[in-house]
Amino acid sequence: MNCRQYTVIKSRGFTLIELLVVIAIIAILAAILFPVFARARENARRTACLSNMKQIGLGAMMYAQDYDETMVSYRYITPTGSSLVGWTAALQPYVKSRQLFICPSAEKIPECSSTGNDPSYLPPDPVSGSKPSFGSYGYNYKYLGSDTGVSPNRSLVDYKLAAIPNTSETVMATEVSGGYGLGVLYTPADWNTAAAGGCAATITHRRHQNAQAHFDGTNVIFVDGHAKFMKYSQLGDFNKDGVLDDGYYDQN
Repeated sequence: MNCRQYTVIKSRGFTLIELLVVIAIIAILAAILFPVFARARENARRTACLSNMKQIGLGAMMYAQDYDETMVSYRYITPTGSSLVGWTAALQPYVKSRQLFICPSAEKIPECSSTGNDPSYLPPDPVSGSKPSFGSYGYNYKYLGSDTGVSPNRSLVDYKLAAIPNTSETVMATEVSGGYGLGVLYTPADWNTAAAGGCAATITHRRHQNAQAHFDGTNVIFVDGHAKFMKYSQLGDFNKDGVLDDGYYDQN
């Protein structure tokens, strides 16, 4: 008669200390990896934003070719002689997309309720209305074009490409926070200016810091149509002497 021997194996569960060690390891790994994932996502958004701006730059060059080498204007004059902000509308026939003017990283300013303070929104008709939003990008109003005079005798002040000394190093547009500037980009000399109180304070702070930032920098469209990413420290120091200047924004 054969006798079979059976070995009884007793299973042992994890102890509380072992479980806590495993949980601690998972928490440490998550703390390490989540910022990496977040940075990867932001890198993708920055790349998409740069693609938008490259297409806008190409549209601006097509506009200039159609208008005798004249840059697109920040403002346009209505038949009644008043002026309306409309550079995004002027480029629509060339880019054929309102979404191009919205950065994937753009967020509405929470302290402000008006759509005019929302860099993640572009209305169907950007020219109409008293203070509509103009998306995520601001035009170099100070240097590249506005209007002069008093209604109904206003006239445009526009630049020809030939009148700009260094088109490849002169900013046409960068990312901004929207709001107060209505599509205007502010120069480095103004970045440190701040106001106090509510929505106005938030807009003032953000517009001068070019708030829609990627890794302490912004995507930039230059007058010759090319676009690239630049750190604020680089963009605000044209002379590379460590002193804040407007060299990339004003070649006069």
